[in-house]
Amino acid sequence: STPIPHAQLSFTYLSMTTRKRPIDENRTRKGPIKKRGRGRPKKKPTSNLKLADEVVRISADGIGGDKSSKLNGSVGSAGKKRGRGRPKKKALPSTTEASVVSRGKALTQTVSKSSAVQDASSLQTSPYGSPKMDFKAILRSVVKIYCTYTEPHFALPWQMKRQDSATSSGFIIGERRIMGNAHGIAFHSVVRARRHGESRKFIARVLHVGHECDLALLTVDDDEFWKGLKPLSLGGIPQLQDKVNVVGYPTGGDNICVTQGIVSRIGVGKYSHTEEALLAVQIDAAINAGNSGGPAVKGNIVVGVAFETLDDAENIGYIIPTPVIRHFLNDIEKNGEYKGFANLGIHFQTIENKGMKKAFKLLNVTGNKKGSKLSAAKAQGVLIRKVEPLSGSAKVLRRNDVLVSFDNHPIASDGTVKFRDSERVAFNYLITSKYVGEKAEVGFIRNGVLKKAPVSLGRGIQLVRTHMYDQKTSYFIYGGLVFTPLSFPYLEAEYGKKWDKKAPIKLCDYAFFGIPKEPKEQIVILNQVLISDVNVGYETFSNLRVFEVNGTRISNMGQLVKVVSKCKEDFVTVLLEEDHTIVIDAHEARKAHEQILEQNNIEHHISEDLRSFLKK
Repeated sequence: STPIPHAQLSFTYLSMTTRKRPIDENRTRKGPIKKRGRGRPKKKPTSNLKLADEVVRISADGIGGDKSSKLNGSVGSAGKKRGRGRPKKKALPSTTEASVVSRGKALTQTVSKSSAVQDASSLQTSPYGSPKMDFKAILRSVVKIYCTYTEPHFALPWQMKRQDSATSSGFIIGERRIMGNAHGIAFHSVVRARRHGESRKFIARVLHVGHECDLALLTVDDDEFWKGLKPLSLGGIPQLQDKVNVVGYPTGGDNICVTQGIVSRIGVGKYSHTEEALLAVQIDAAINAGNSGGPAVKGNIVVGVAFETLDDAENIGYIIPTPVIRHFLNDIEKNGEYKGFANLGIHFQTIENKGMKKAFKLLNVTGNKKGSKLSAAKAQGVLIRKVEPLSGSAKVLRRNDVLVSFDNHPIASDGTVKFRDSERVAFNYLITSKYVGEKAEVGFIRNGVLKKAPVSLGRGIQLVRTHMYDQKTSYFIYGGLVFTPLSFPYLEAEYGKKWDKKAPIKLCDYAFFGIPKEPKEQIVILNQVLISDVNVGYETFSNLRVFEVNGTRISNMGQLVKVVSKCKEDFVTVLLEEDHTIVIDAHEARKAHEQILEQNNIEHHISEDLRSFLKK
């Protein structure tokens, strides 16, 4: 849902500024996170990925102790994006008040077959390794990851930034598989892995990446690397006050490091890598840059993956819990690739005012079991204020419906659900526990009548992308006019980390509150004007939305390129934000084309993805 006023708590990847951030040593990138579309393509998992082949049941670690409930999914669109895995980011508040973890640093990914939480009793038969491993064996299974990466320049989309490098941690999980953080290998060119106590670095391949959950799966093809290594076992969600050890390769030295702390809090919070709201565990163990991707172990069992810390605070770190890890791994197991976390596609607000409950007829509901009036205390639920038109919820839910349950789990008026014995978390936890394409039953009140209906859950669709890791942005140059889609990485590249305070208010409005109304819809903007005789007088125009070209409404970059490329008229007329108009002489634009590209050292006037689009 959309951002709300909040105290300025912020998280970083590991530096001091009261911000949550991912923890990678030497990774000090500035600006938005840019994805390079290069690197090795994702590969489908092989039978070697022996992960969770039994149904994992919800127990004391699950919601309300229900042993058959399923968890996995997510609500609405994400908030503002964070720039790269290393820069500091301001934390946005969670939708819940209690048990909610503020943003954290970015770090890793997950898998499981049916449910997201594992019963403690299942540890003895865990498919992820032997719970009887001694601590020395655990240390041998933790590796140091070296990543050389190159980010694209989103404000100058035909360019790449300077090559850089970073280090993070990882551990063996499953046969010939290494788990690490997604932010540790984002935009990678070359990834290498080094075993504990050895000097040789082995070339690694990235198999699967889940940026939403900040997890990644890697492998090494050299058989020598795997000699003597054993996979670690995944456990359940730790209890408050449980002691955990965090193992990794943080800054301050080259050897392995072990720190100890206790579990301080468990709740739903936004992961700083992509602003996805998922379950997270707060611990007070020292977590520093380079720890990202290292395991947090309780005894001999992995209970999480280190991935972020809170700046300007002492010993507040975060780990990705095993339900999220299993969701990531099971997603790959089921689909052959990472699909992401489910999204309900609604925006809601809490209903804690008694007068509001009366207005929406929560105190006099028909269709319930008793068919009687409810007290103000028992009248629970959240008010749906927006339904995304491209989501599965659009066929079932409407604005001003009151959502009262999700898969038979009651939703309180503050947007929380019961979690274990005496804890509560944001009900988004239930949604993100689902897989993309699954269905869930929602209970809602409409005009005083209680109803239930199944809803298909899809992946969240954003009008303005919050992250573009491992991708290059689209661009198109015509007559010196540079067009590109609006995204969070672009805004950060153009206006800096505090772009939400510096960028034009209309661009911020699209970024935070825009909802796509049709598939593949984008906000196409005029990035800048590369001066030439053909465009004299327009050189001050920049960062304005493109509405029409020659009378045709523009909804995405592909449509813009088609309209301009097929234009047979003498002039190309572009209608921009605030009714600004640009008219380019088509004949003069063709003559000046090569000169403009050469003058600005640009190889192609159109991005690779759009060149492929035109060939279809």
